[in-house]
Amino acid sequence: MAKGDRTIKDVNLTKINYTELQPEFETRSGRLADEVGLGASFKYLNTLDLQAAGLHESALLAMATDALLDIPSCYIFSQAPQKAEGLSFNIDSFSAQKIAEGLNAGGIAIISGHHCTQIILHIFSVEKS
Repeated sequence: MAKGDRTIKDVNLTKINYTELQPEFETRSGRLADEVGLGASFKYLNTLDLQAAGLHESALLAMATDALLDIPSCYIFSQAPQKAEGLSFNIDSFSAQKIAEGLNAGGIAIISGHHCTQIILHIFSVEKS
């Protein structure tokens, strides 16, 4: 689960309500493993042909979108052309957490929760995606 989902209780256009800070955030210092992981990510990205990676990412988005459109109770929040390769969706009768757990168990890593989109989700009358 994204850390932001645990620190922000609610966001609207006029204010933000925080949960009580988790102990891991009290020192305001990063964890070494996070820094090492970020450095390794940059090293890996520098080995890639970024144009080819971008095309692959676009193909994955199209494949995932097509697969989700085959699920009758699935709602995709944006199918705009030329959008960033993010895919926000919900499936009726399943919580965002259950969807994430099921996909993660199948080797597909996703982030669920309100993760920086809470205001727009309120417009759609949805708590999490």
